[in-house]
Amino acid sequence: MQLGFLVSAVCLCVATIVFSPLQARESDDFMRIGGALKFNYKYMVDSPDSKGTAGDFYYDVGSLSFDSKQGKFGLSADYRFKTDHQYIKYAYGYYQPSDTLHFQLGLNTVPFGNQNLISNSYWFGLPYYLGFEDDKDMGLKSIIKHDGATTEFAYYVSSEYSPTNKNRYAADLHVGAVGGKQYYNEEANQLNLRHTESFNHSRGSFALGVSYQYGQIIHQKNKTKGDRSAWAVHLESKVDDWTLQLQMMEYQFNAPDSQDKNRIAMSLAGSSYEVASKAKVYNANLARKVKTSWGELKLYNDFGLMTPNVNDPKFANSVQNVTGVTTRVGPIEVMLDYIVGHNLVFLSKANNHVGLPLEANNWDKRVNCNMAYYF
Repeated sequence: MQLGFLVSAVCLCVATIVFSPLQARESDDFMRIGGALKFNYKYMVDSPDSKGTAGDFYYDVGSLSFDSKQGKFGLSADYRFKTDHQYIKYAYGYYQPSDTLHFQLGLNTVPFGNQNLISNSYWFGLPYYLGFEDDKDMGLKSIIKHDGATTEFAYYVSSEYSPTNKNRYAADLHVGAVGGKQYYNEEANQLNLRHTESFNHSRGSFALGVSYQYGQIIHQKNKTKGDRSAWAVHLESKVDDWTLQLQMMEYQFNAPDSQDKNRIAMSLAGSSYEVASKAKVYNANLARKVKTSWGELKLYNDFGLMTPNVNDPKFANSVQNVTGVTTRVGPIEVMLDYIVGHNLVFLSKANNHVGLPLEANNWDKRVNCNMAYYF
């Protein structure tokens, strides 16, 4: 599938260049090819390995992006290259009959939660690791805008890859062995609705929204069906150089024929892990932009708390706090983050999950610096 996508993308680019007229048929027609190269430095504060080597500096990811518009139709795609795997971030065609109506078909962003993500950092927010931030799925989405209001409806047939494939940009349900248990849960037939009311004022803007998601869980082996749902209330306020983001959400996964109804498996970025099957998640982020003579800084603190709501008192809260700064000078962007986490996946070998019983009652700390060159 990955090779086929690359071949198709190359052929599409060549065909567009060869067969399109030299002059755009409309003033807003365009075709753009771009991408990025990213490198990453990490230092695990409590890790003997990091202390012995002063951290790790490595190639993170490369990307190629393609955007094209002719008349009311367009295409948009982004493909990522890691050292050990590749994946599609998004790839969809769109139809925009007017400035207030937009349709997307293909692998597009699921409309759930705050419109501008619920994080400022390279590390994303807690909902990202649960499949509720910047998620991408296969389906049809409509976007309707009217007098400061934006309403998005979407139907998704499935996730972008097979549920056994861990190599994906965003978290989805996983089929396979995780934590000594065998999982067979596959996402299907998902409906999304998000409505956001936006207001401008003399010193900035204010956006208040609600989101709802409902879908099926299909047992891949015996084809029995369960369901999953989530809702969120979210706010983003901009005043002068300050931005405040607040979000509260609740989700539940009711998997069919589950060995343990309190937990479920997910996969992301080549890894699989378990999360609490029911929980509430709270986010509070504050950021400020600072202009300098050589560019702009964004200072931020992102806080997230997940409280499990399952029938096992041993399941523990997960906490994430990211304090960081982002700067961009020309095509170069640097994101420096200090991450503190408790009972959180990718931060600890002992607690490589979200919201499950603690294997070790400690706080994990990481310094992360991501350097990107965009072209």
